[in-house]
Amino acid sequence: MASRLAACEACRKAKVACDHKRPACTRCVSNDRAAICIYRTTPFKRKRVESSTPLQSPSRLPPAQPSFTPRNNPYPNPGFLGSSSHVAIFNEISPQDYHASDTYHPSEEMTMLIQSQSTGENILLIQGADILRQLLNTFPLPAMKDFVTFWLATGANLALAEPFTEKCTEDMTRLFTSFSQEENWHLAYAQRLTQNSREPLKFSSTSDIETFSAQFLDQKFRWESLGIFLSAVSRAAIDISFFPPLFKTEKDQFILRRLSTKLSDLALDIALSLDCLNDLQLVLQYENFIVHTHVDGDQSYHSWSRLGDVVSSMFALGYHENVEKTKPPIPNFLAELRKTAWATTYSADKNVAIFLGRPPRMSKRFCHFQVPLTPTSSDRVWNRSYVEDEVVRWKTDTPICYMSSIRWATLCAALKEDVLELLRSKQRENFNHKASIIRQKAETQWANLPPRFRLSGALKECSGDAFERDLLASWTASFYETNWSTLEQDSSGKLPTSVSQLQGLSFFQC
Repeated sequence: MASRLAACEACRKAKVACDHKRPACTRCVSNDRAAICIYRTTPFKRKRVESSTPLQSPSRLPPAQPSFTPRNNPYPNPGFLGSSSHVAIFNEISPQDYHASDTYHPSEEMTMLIQSQSTGENILLIQGADILRQLLNTFPLPAMKDFVTFWLATGANLALAEPFTEKCTEDMTRLFTSFSQEENWHLAYAQRLTQNSREPLKFSSTSDIETFSAQFLDQKFRWESLGIFLSAVSRAAIDISFFPPLFKTEKDQFILRRLSTKLSDLALDIALSLDCLNDLQLVLQYENFIVHTHVDGDQSYHSWSRLGDVVSSMFALGYHENVEKTKPPIPNFLAELRKTAWATTYSADKNVAIFLGRPPRMSKRFCHFQVPLTPTSSDRVWNRSYVEDEVVRWKTDTPICYMSSIRWATLCAALKEDVLELLRSKQRENFNHKASIIRQKAETQWANLPPRFRLSGALKECSGDAFERDLLASWTASFYETNWSTLEQDSSGKLPTSVSQLQGLSFFQC
């Protein structure tokens, strides 16, 4: 007598016949739903609601059908609370004592209780596991690693995640080896990534970037780490049009970009659902936003909404305050990472606002204006002694790199905000004087740039590589877009009311 076969989840829920084919049934394949064609491990076994699934040791294969409960703290993590908050008022806390606070961590007993709860299948986790399986079954992982490595060798990188991109790429092949022969290996990995993503990122004032990175690499790989790698894959698939180990046609290139972008989205969504907002999540949020500007376009609502999420996380973490005065003190590299996160988000907010003609979300009046330090060519690590004046001073041997580009973009973004406020101002008596002040600031910043940062001739005459030429072009465009917007006045002495005239030659600086 033939054994009873269970239908896949998609056919079971739709109450239609299933031919039980593996890994995907014929109906799901024909409907282009092979990624969500999942078979339950124990289809005919009734679930006991009162029982909970015990924790598995890392050396054993986790349950095939993972489930987790988003973090529901008795007192939810409030994030940054400023001097005007109810907490500050009732506790009589002075404003100078309030700076970016660490993420709330529940007690050990509460953590065990949360992890032991079972509320059924989590759709995000199941989708993430299936897209992971589809991606790695379609494109070999070693080839994707070589692809990103080749892209990094061209000088390109992820602007904010630059310190972690290569590390996350190297660890990918070491991670996906244990359960590759198991039927539900993708679900096992999804649960492992989720368990790791629950862990807080710990550091002290003496921590370095290597010990900090070790908390989300190798066997501690997290959804955020996977998202950073996939963001690099998506960006590389946009910049590189031919890579035979992965794709030879435009169609295969599009499939790789689509799958890596979709899985990056799910990795971010799963990480955010755990309510464990941290520095690594913020880095992934920004890079995911940049990927969507390339994939969906700058005018896409998806890009616009994701930028809003980055800004919300920035404020929730309190990084709009002076991060160098965080209590307790944080290590230098982390302070620079947080300043860079604020700077990239701030400049992107101004560029998008101008490009779309929408109000900016971030105002320097409610933020501590801070830009990352610029490394010198002789020493590329972060060090506070590099900069004498954070706003306009540059070292003569400052290299052409992402950090220098972010610094310049942030300085220009501050002037763009002044221009936008001038456009909206109803007081016109000192209009020309205010415009001349903005123009003078722009010219002063341009003059203070090292001479090799300024594009004086034709772009094709530059001796640098493609990466350096692209940065030089964007820096020059940022200056002229700011300066030109203050020069274009009509007969009444007003700046042009069309925001489109403020758009520069280069949109994003990174």
